[in-house]
Amino acid sequence: SAILFSCPTLCSNLGSKAFSCSAPRLWNSLPLHIHQLDSITQFKSQIKTYLFKLAWFINYVICFIPLYFFII
Repeated sequence: SAILFSCPTLCSNLGSKAFSCSAPRLWNSLPLHIHQLDSITQFKSQIKTYLFKLAWFINYVICFIPLYFFII
């Protein structure tokens, strides 16, 4: 099972950017298979792959999808 963390309850608008609030939120948003990795080497590799895919997908949606609709 995955270990999920909770954000402190005193996260105001400004405090939500603090490490103590953003780190648990980021950890909880990761896919389950990354949570369950046993070695730091595997974790580094999988987190890098996940973040590159996420960045590529966001870039694809922002850049290429509007062009597709503009051309048609």
